Amino acid sequence: MNSRNRSHQRSVFRRRDGLLVFSILLTFSTVLCCEFVWLDHSEIEDAGYRVNSLDDLRRVFTTSLDDYQFRHGGESDSSGGYWRPLYALSISVDWWLWGNNPVAFHAENVIWHCLVVLLLHRIGGQILPRKPWTADAVFLSTFLFATLPINAQSVTWVSGRKDMMAAAFGLLALYRALSVDAATSDRTVRRRIRNIVEIVLAVSCSVLSKESGFIIPVIYVALLWTDTSRLSVPVMAGRFTAMLVTTA
Repeated sequence: MNSRNRSHQRSVFRRRDGLLVFSILLTFSTVLCCEFVWLDHSEIEDAGYRVNSLDDLRRVFTTSLDDYQFRHGGESDSSGGYWRPLYALSISVDWWLWGNNPVAFHAENVIWHCLVVLLLHRIGGQILPRKPWTADAVFLSTFLFATLPINAQSVTWVSGRKDMMAAAFGLLALYRALSVDAATSDRTVRRRIRNIVEIVLAVSCSVLSKESGFIIPVIYVALLWTDTSRLSVPVMAGRFTAMLVTTA
């Protein structure tokens, strides 16, 4: 019976994953008709943040994006700036694949948003107690996150991709870490090491996309700090809501 219940729960989650993706595609379908705007012109079209050579590849990992943008001339304040090399590589690969085609860039942004939402949905199912109504609460809150206008800028603005990349990789790290905690029967050293490497790589990719990725280890420590089996449902619901707000 327990096996049947678990199979039914997985089936429900998969169907709801599909509904979430459909709702995102429906909500953001019009973005595919948009052009490049604002910083997209300087960062992408004018190659400000694009990587076009091996020297550019070295520079994008060793300098701030402000300095990198003026690598061929101009003045920049080298005392600070953002360091987001993975975002720069992402738009560079897109340009190499699609050229000056904003539709492809916008489509990839929508895909990143789908990944973030699906990971949030799964993590919500992990951290909330398995009660009959919690799956509904997780789905509803994730649905609101997926479709509310608060995320419109990151999804519809190509240069906002960095936010979703950092969130997706960070949530992937949390999902893998929580899965490891749940798999108490997994005792092999090799598999443990592999899991740790995957988590570290995911966190690193999050940080390389945007500095907000540094919050992911803090969130994970907060999750471990309290024994989830002793927490009340309202507290766990509040924790999931806090994760949604942090990711937004």
